[in-house]
Amino acid sequence: MTIMNIKTNMTRRLTLFTTVTVAMSVAGCTGDGSAELSVDEGVVVSAVDTHAGLAEVVVQQTRDHCGSTFSLEAGNRQASGVYVVGAYPEPTRGKIIKAFPEAEDVLAFIDANLDLLSQPAHTLGTYCEGANGNDCHKDAQLTCYLDISRETASLSDAARLARACNQKSIALLAEDGVKIIDQEAGQPFGDGKGLAGAAIAPCAAARSGTP
Repeated sequence: MTIMNIKTNMTRRLTLFTTVTVAMSVAGCTGDGSAELSVDEGVVVSAVDTHAGLAEVVVQQTRDHCGSTFSLEAGNRQASGVYVVGAYPEPTRGKIIKAFPEAEDVLAFIDANLDLLSQPAHTLGTYCEGANGNDCHKDAQLTCYLDISRETASLSDAARLARACNQKSIALLAEDGVKIIDQEAGQPFGDGKGLAGAAIAPCAAARSGTP
């Protein structure tokens, strides 16, 4: 890459430097759960390019497994043992797509919600299903969701968030697979239809009080 080419690409925030390989902590690319992106000599990759690489992995995981959970800091959260719940039901914080998301969809979602996704215990979640909740691989009528979830170490904290934020279920990212929990002590959480206006206040309060 020439100096002139680098200068013309400054809008992508590429910086002149020495040869570098960027290691991303994202599962599914190599056997040890990391992905290495080779970079042309003289260039350091900015956060934008790192997120673009992550978006590609999120798309592949979503297509393979009908969903994914990724942290910008910790990578793939599958089998991490934490509970995750959609904690931002505001219409501006989620996205619904009638197809599998493409990398540009995921990248745009990351960029629009970077203020939250860059915080500890916040994750990017994707989930796809067919009509009436059918397997995403067996139904062409897809609906896919992109959202922001909160991680918690305990079911009680996750349940409190789910109720306050009107979520239908919690996911436990167990070592032997994802476990969906839709009630605690026989009590359902919510209807999953989102919140708006003044109804956001209890959800926001629960988020701020969650460790």
